[in-house]
Amino acid sequence: ITDNGRVDATAGAVQAFHARTGQLMWSWDPAPKSLTSKSNAAQPLTYGTPNVWAPMAADDSRGLIFLPTGAAAPDYFGANRNGKDQYANSVIALRVEENGNLLAQPRIEWQFKTVIQDKWDYDVASQPVLTELQVNGETVPVVLQGTKMGFIFIMHRDTGKPIFPTKNGVVGGNYQDLLREVTIKGVVAEESIAMNKSDFITETADGKVTYVPKTSASHSRHQPFPPAEWQLHDTPNTKLGLLGQLALVNSTCRDLTKKYDYNGIYTPPTLRGGINFPGAVGGIDWGGVTVDPVNQILYVNQIRVATITQLIKRDEYTKAVAAAGPAGPKAFKEAYFDMLGTPYGLHRFPYIDSVTKLPCSDPPYGTLKAISLKDGKLLWEKTFGDFAEMSNAIAAQKELLLKAHTGDIASVKDQSAVKDLLKKALAKAGSLAKAGVINIHSLSAGVPNFGGSMVSRGGILFIAAAADSKFRMYDSKTGELIHEIALDQFKDAGSGAATPMTFVSNQNRQVLVVASGGNKFIPGKQGDAIVAFALE
Repeated sequence: ITDNGRVDATAGAVQAFHARTGQLMWSWDPAPKSLTSKSNAAQPLTYGTPNVWAPMAADDSRGLIFLPTGAAAPDYFGANRNGKDQYANSVIALRVEENGNLLAQPRIEWQFKTVIQDKWDYDVASQPVLTELQVNGETVPVVLQGTKMGFIFIMHRDTGKPIFPTKNGVVGGNYQDLLREVTIKGVVAEESIAMNKSDFITETADGKVTYVPKTSASHSRHQPFPPAEWQLHDTPNTKLGLLGQLALVNSTCRDLTKKYDYNGIYTPPTLRGGINFPGAVGGIDWGGVTVDPVNQILYVNQIRVATITQLIKRDEYTKAVAAAGPAGPKAFKEAYFDMLGTPYGLHRFPYIDSVTKLPCSDPPYGTLKAISLKDGKLLWEKTFGDFAEMSNAIAAQKELLLKAHTGDIASVKDQSAVKDLLKKALAKAGSLAKAGVINIHSLSAGVPNFGGSMVSRGGILFIAAAADSKFRMYDSKTGELIHEIALDQFKDAGSGAATPMTFVSNQNRQVLVVASGGNKFIPGKQGDAIVAFALE
């Protein structure tokens, strides 16, 4: 189901089929009962509802399946959803079996909402992970959910309640001013601002949590935040914190940052345009998280690249698409979205320098972390991946800085601004090197990555995912890099934008397999191959 095409997108229903006969057993329509269309034979399912595009998880012993839901259509404007996002951006525990009997129609056991009234394409993009934690000496069955915001939510598997309730909840905090001057008034509907968390939270007598918006077209300034140790993406709250060292000598990055809104995470798209960090791909995308249940450790790789989203009035949008030309809407990492049925089209594009292709925010652009599930403590963190083109561009920017420092700034645009910025940096540290520019722009800048990891009982973390096409093996306890293999050296193989799997062959050899097809949304080689390795 294509995102952002139209309000009445194909229904996002979840359907169950008999494994042997193919007979449709049931459909779950992810819309409030007031909107469901089951009485209409010509249209049995509700259009524009959230779909489940990431893998589901199942608990046979409980008769539950866990659904990670996306946003209601479209992703970036909510005034026309009319309540269809009630079950959006959530982990839904759906009961499909009871007392050993399959249900003719499933029912919701509980719902945990990760984003309220999504305007950022922060759908739940990865599989819920079912495991057990040791909490206060007790074994607790939980669901762990990684999100595009870089958050990890941990819920009790039976109720959906957060495991750390005193630290969880919908909070305003530093984000109370996010919606200042950014409410969008459309010709179809007007979005209001929901001011209180009581507008959304409902807790039933048996402790099960649901999030039900009481206004159909509201923009919430309250969002669910996990405890600080589970907020894994270090998103700054101000433009000053977002803007990287590259902007010292790069007028494009300075201009982008000045032109577009940024008030921290959950900066909404507007007619002026807003910067989203993490961007629409995360944070944590479909690669999800990996759990070592024996040692109680969680592993996660993240992307650290921002995107810019701008609403365009309908009449102006048509002109903008035409002006972009045939390649415009299909350009690499840049897109126009029609959002038909709303007063706006959308332009979404990366927060990067168009010449060097470097993000305007500081590296690392990809990270790999290990976190204790016992207390949320960070055990180790690594910059994830190298990319020659990115490294060369960083080296060029360092050379430019050095030229400016020595007075050779003929090739530097906006020379006075560069001089002033460098003077401030040098006044603090005494020299360019001491200002930390070289350390900040390390040649190991990390790279964008898609795909997940796999950990073995023997203590090795296997992961491809990175745009530099390397398949890496780490010591799972220390993060030390043990070995790496260039996947693109093999015939027809590109980067391993996938999650590896393992099996034991008929010859009793353990085999590692990774799909090496690359991914169009990140740099790196694309291919068409499955690569398998045998462990010696």
